[in-house]
Amino acid sequence: MCGNESGSTARSGAANVSRHYTPNTADEARAHVHARRWAEGRKAALKGLALESDPALRFRLLGNLAACHWGLYEHAAAEDVLEAAGQLFRYAPDERSRGDHFNNLGLVYWSTGRLEGSRVYYRRALYHYTLTGLRDLRASVLNNIGLVMTSLGSFAEARDYLKRAEAVYAQLNDHAHLAEVYDSLRKLSKTLAGNAVTQS
Repeated sequence: MCGNESGSTARSGAANVSRHYTPNTADEARAHVHARRWAEGRKAALKGLALESDPALRFRLLGNLAACHWGLYEHAAAEDVLEAAGQLFRYAPDERSRGDHFNNLGLVYWSTGRLEGSRVYYRRALYHYTLTGLRDLRASVLNNIGLVMTSLGSFAEARDYLKRAEAVYAQLNDHAHLAEVYDSLRKLSKTLAGNAVTQS
C-alpha cells in the first residue's frame, strides 16, 4: 500500500500531465481524425489515454479513438470504446464533444445495420451540434440522417433532411460536401425508382 506522500506525488504528476501534455495529444488525435489518418489517430489517442486522468480529456480521447476504430472498420472495438466514453459523458467539455459522441454512435450503428438506433443517435447529435452554432457539423449529421431515412423507407423525411443539408452547404459555399449531399440525393432517387418498378 502507498503512503499519503507517494499517493499525493502520483496525483501531482497526473495533474502536470493533464495541463502540459495531453491536451496537445487530444488535439493531435482529432487532427488525424479530420484528415482520416485513422491509424495515426488511434496511436495518438491511445498515447494520451495512457497518460491522462482528467475525465473531460479522457472523454475527448475516447471519442477520437472510437472514430479511428470506425474508420479502420473495427466496429466492435469502436462500440466498446464509446460505451466507456458514455460513462464519462457528464464530463464532456462542450456541446461539440457531446455531438461527436452521438454522431460516432450513429456511425457505428449505421455501419452494423442497426438503422433505428443510428437514427436515434444521429438526432441526438443534431441537437448538440445545433447548439454549437457550427453549421457544417449540423449539415453533416443532416446528411447522415437523410441516408438512414432512405434506408428505412421514409423517403419524404429523407428528402427533407438532405435538402436541409444541401441548403447549409450551399450557404457555406462548401462544394466538396455539397457533392456528398448530391450523391445522397441520387441514392434516394435510385431507391425511389427501384421501389416504383417493384410495385408496378
